[in-house]
Amino acid sequence: LTELADSVLEALARPAHVLGHDLRVSASMGVVETRVEETTPADVLRAADATLYWAKAEGRNRWATFDAERNARELARYSLAATLVPALDAGEFAVHYQPIVDLGDGRVRGLEALVRWRHPKRGLVSPAEFIPVAEQSGLILPLGQWVLAQACAQLVAWSALPATARLTIAVNVSARQFRQSDFVHQVMDILSGIFVFYTYQ
Repeated sequence: LTELADSVLEALARPAHVLGHDLRVSASMGVVETRVEETTPADVLRAADATLYWAKAEGRNRWATFDAERNARELARYSLAATLVPALDAGEFAVHYQPIVDLGDGRVRGLEALVRWRHPKRGLVSPAEFIPVAEQSGLILPLGQWVLAQACAQLVAWSALPATARLTIAVNVSARQFRQSDFVHQVMDILSGIFVFYTYQ
């Protein structure tokens, strides 16, 4: 099958001469090998479709072979992505604060805001698992904005207490968030809303 795929790519690489023009085409192919008695035509088509997209993602004009383990990881990632927005709406995310300690005197000088996901069925989901999914799907934007708002509100609350008035908070911002043209305005809006809230409280 892979030899056949190579021959197809080689044949397509040669330009076609049509009405005085050289036309070039390319192809991406998904190659699936499975035992007939262990699958159905629909299963094969789904596997081939997934594998085709792997070939496209790896640069197009190539073939890729089906990998069951990779497919399972992809399905788990898609499932996780589908639950991110409902999870944010349902209040399943929480911000934890990791102390930043001055090694000279051992005092806590600030904190780093870290987002955690308390999944109702899976328990605590590692950021290493859901942050890349959020980045790829674009959901890092609402999630990152929520974390920033939570951290800023917490800093304002702590600043009103003598024991924590001098603390600072560090918030991780994804490159995707930072590239937004209105990112600075988003931060200003969050801070303005928080200070107005505390003024009227």
